[in-house]
Amino acid sequence: MIDGRTVVSAGAFAARPGDDDLLDALNHRLREMQQSGDWLRIAAPFGFGPDNVPGPEVTMATLCSV
Repeated sequence: MIDGRTVVSAGAFAARPGDDDLLDALNHRLREMQQSGDWLRIAAPFGFGPDNVPGPEVTMATLCSV
């Protein structure tokens, strides 16, 4: 909580509207990397670890509803 508001430390990737194939491929590969542990291995040198990486429940829909 910061100033009474919920804060979620989450990064994002973006694609232009209409780039659905690119977005689907990116989401698929990111899911694979998260499930295999590759994502944490790659992100670890930048200070990310299991304690500060958002879980699978953090989605665009949940973040936009905050």
